[in-house]
Amino acid sequence: MDQNRSETVAHNKPGAFSPFRIFDWLATWLVNRRLPLMVATIGMVLTFPGLWLGWQTDDHLHRASFTDEFPVMADARRPFWDMFAFVKEGTLESSGVIERGELPWWTPPNFKIAFFRPVAGITHWIDYKLWPHSPWIMHAQSIAWYGLTVFLAAILFRRLSVSPIVAGLAALVYAVCDGNGLPAVWLANRNATLAACFGVCTLLAYDWWRRSGVKLGAFLAPIALLAAVLGNEGAVAAGAYLVAYALFIDPDRTWRRFAALVPCAVVGVAWWLMYRALGYGAVGSGVYIDPANNFLEFAWAFVQRAPVLICGLFAVPPSDAHIMMSVEAYRIFWIASLGVVAIGVLQMLPQLRAHKTMRFALMGTLLSIIPPTATFASDRLLMFAGIGAAMIVAQLIVSSSQGIATTPRMRFSRFVGACLIVIHLIIAPLGLVTAAHNVRKFGNASEHAGLTLPHDDKIVSQRLMVVSSPSGFLFSFAKIFAATQHRPVALKTLSLGSGVYDVRVERIDDHTLLVSQEGGWLMLPGQWPKNDPSQFAWVGTQYLFQTFDVLFRDGQPFTVGQRIKLSDCTLEIAKLTEDARPATVRFEFAKPLEDDSYRWVYWKDDGYAEFSLPAIGESVTLPAPRPAL
Repeated sequence: MDQNRSETVAHNKPGAFSPFRIFDWLATWLVNRRLPLMVATIGMVLTFPGLWLGWQTDDHLHRASFTDEFPVMADARRPFWDMFAFVKEGTLESSGVIERGELPWWTPPNFKIAFFRPVAGITHWIDYKLWPHSPWIMHAQSIAWYGLTVFLAAILFRRLSVSPIVAGLAALVYAVCDGNGLPAVWLANRNATLAACFGVCTLLAYDWWRRSGVKLGAFLAPIALLAAVLGNEGAVAAGAYLVAYALFIDPDRTWRRFAALVPCAVVGVAWWLMYRALGYGAVGSGVYIDPANNFLEFAWAFVQRAPVLICGLFAVPPSDAHIMMSVEAYRIFWIASLGVVAIGVLQMLPQLRAHKTMRFALMGTLLSIIPPTATFASDRLLMFAGIGAAMIVAQLIVSSSQGIATTPRMRFSRFVGACLIVIHLIIAPLGLVTAAHNVRKFGNASEHAGLTLPHDDKIVSQRLMVVSSPSGFLFSFAKIFAATQHRPVALKTLSLGSGVYDVRVERIDDHTLLVSQEGGWLMLPGQWPKNDPSQFAWVGTQYLFQTFDVLFRDGQPFTVGQRIKLSDCTLEIAKLTEDARPATVRFEFAKPLEDDSYRWVYWKDDGYAEFSLPAIGESVTLPAPRPAL
């Protein structure tokens, strides 16, 4: 690869605009020795809108975890090392979260979502000890971590890339990557930035040892790796790059290049054994898959999600788009993603043959895609995969800018390079700037819903019955928001109907309701009731809310007659769908339905409203909830 700026300038006709002119303008700047500091500054400036984001969704749970401001959320208190342990193993029944309505009634007995992230937790503990009422300072810390990550990544690119200009372009691509936006601006997702930061430190220390001969690097690399996995378990992706480094970069050509991995491997294995022994992981969720508990399901999820994640790294739309797609639309998206992957591989072949760093980047990227497939595809999970992807994108842009396109292959290469410039240097920065707005959209929906909940003094001694809601997840955050606004809230709640479908409520007697939901509860994301094709859409927010509900239950089947007992209500599955999901549920209450200890609401238009119970023997059908985002 030519290293001089004069040899990398694109050949364009005078006066004609081309995306390569952007690259031409940047070429000299990209080799500046202060580039790491400059791209770090760019990354922080683009995420500055996050300073005014405030607390959103999970952030409210963390506030309750560290402060005594919200007595009604006292059960959320936990030490910093457990702030991401939402439901630990064996604690579902004893914690009373279903009885109180903090988790929906369909949550299985073996349910667990608990992540061990003490390094991330201690940074939040510092926030709430030093500036508990200043979220903008908390966001400033997150943005500073992002700037440091970009700075270190730029140094790593300089050490590994084939030329200074490729290294500089890779640093810029990584700094303005829109997928890094949520971890940089959403407090609850700071853990991903911390993991990436310490993961890059791991690679720098390891390279410092193996190629520069500084033995201190052999000591620092395992320590940095431990800090990374204790920040976010997705940091196991750092191991992907270490393996790729041993195969393609390590100057030792003997077995010692693999033996050098042993200290980091020991750290990884020790962390994993500790993680399992302490009961962390995910069980019973339809969103999180723990490979140790269900490897086959994880393998199938990898097939479904990996192409979409790879497409999100290199092209548009972002992988997150799938969450608002029907099953049919997702199939097209998946096939299109495979096409993007195929084109990318064809374009990379000459570079893979010529440069070992490209082989390192490709293998590191592909292996680091594996951990994110344990949950639904999202670009915010790709901070590690983005390291190798940035090197690949930079190399393809630089190589396509050289020479004059005289053959169809060269013209196609230049077309791909131009597309990469537009995607990664024009569209991506815009996405990074708007990341805070995207986080705020769901926060605004839950806040608005929380403001419509009953908030008179009487509610604190009542059980709030939610007859219909877009999702139990949205309702939970609506209640949390109301509590953080110091509004009176019900200590106990019960979600009867949940989903974006019509709900039919039939009054059997003074104590009993029969609730039926169009298409049943827990319909898989992207599906729609077969007998209601008029509501079908290829893309829509309704599919997003489907994902929220299956967060609390995987494919464990129900049975007719299955009963779930609460202190003042017994639920019985009266009818099932063809795939063993509840279609009709019988709710029998200990007291008459009109008793003052109950309060009834349903979703109307864009919030919750008081629900009038039907008379005995009568029924009412409530329209499908469709919240605006």
